[in-house]
Amino acid sequence: MRGHEERASMIKVSDQITGALMAKFPDLKRDLTPKYNKTFNAFQVQIPLLRFWIRMNMATTGSVVAVAVLATGAVAGLTGIVGRRLCRPTLNPDRMLAAASFTATPRPD
Repeated sequence: MRGHEERASMIKVSDQITGALMAKFPDLKRDLTPKYNKTFNAFQVQIPLLRFWIRMNMATTGSVVAVAVLATGAVAGLTGIVGRRLCRPTLNPDRMLAAASFTATPRPD
């Protein structure tokens, strides 16, 4: 029973300290998130794809190669789409009308 009484006493002291701090600093908030979660969240802000890389098990060479191939394919696809849009000939309505009127004019005999 001694262990139980000692634990209850320690909880009581902890509650008193917490209460005193909360009374003195009303804006103080308790954050019970484990420290490893806080660290991971801080890393994730700096490395946006961190969670994806961990899911893909980036520790293995095969996973790194697979992600590199996917990224290369995505970049190549986007480059092709953008390139086609940039290189597409623009239609000039004035030239189209001139060509249409030229071909539609009857020939004098």
